[in-house]
Amino acid sequence: MLVRSWNLYHGNTVPPGRRNFLERMVRLAAEDRPEVLCLQELPAWALPCLEGWSGMTAVADLAQRPMLGPLPSSAELGRRLTELNPGLLRSAFSGQGNGLLTTLEVLGRWRTVLNSWDVRRRTRADIVTKLAWGKERRICQAARLRLPILIIAFDDGALSLIRIKQEQKGYEGAAMRHEGPDLVALARAFGLTAFVATDEHGLRSALFSALATPGPTVIDARIDASGYRRMLEIVRGVPDA
Repeated sequence: MLVRSWNLYHGNTVPPGRRNFLERMVRLAAEDRPEVLCLQELPAWALPCLEGWSGMTAVADLAQRPMLGPLPSSAELGRRLTELNPGLLRSAFSGQGNGLLTTLEVLGRWRTVLNSWDVRRRTRADIVTKLAWGKERRICQAARLRLPILIIAFDDGALSLIRIKQEQKGYEGAAMRHEGPDLVALARAFGLTAFVATDEHGLRSALFSALATPGPTVIDARIDASGYRRMLEIVRGVPDA
């Protein structure tokens, strides 16, 4: 899974110039189809354009609304004013936001403001620091995605390594076999698709089914641990009694 993050600096170059390359930057970042693309410092007017430029689903949120001095403005007016000299004006009029782009299905999205007035009010800092901190709203985004993750749990129903060490040292000890947890029921309780495999044919069938299922899946592969001790002693040698 490829996750890419890029601060686009409103499409400006270093050193700043009079041309804006924002659309070209977004297309370049999305060209190889990463599963998740996190973009920062986007002008407000560009947020509705992200899906068209990238061909990906966009979860975009505004951090700072467009302003004309102390007065609220519009994204379009901010864009037109900034076009006069993008490198010089940058976000002075255009506002800015963040975008989380993905090729996966979005199951949920959240946004929180990190420097809200209530947080600043309760922070132990002088008034100058509080005002500077709150000059531009800072946000944090989160999204829940349907990830194509396959988890295979090799389940031998025992704490086999501990049991082998007990046997090697001649300790009787407590029984190391256990019943449960039911991995399939546990996975399904969290909304995952789950399969059980008890032999090679069943594992092959479960793999094909899991790979054809959208979203995360779990395979509970029941295995025979009787060969563990011989395998470990071949690899590690037989320990002294």
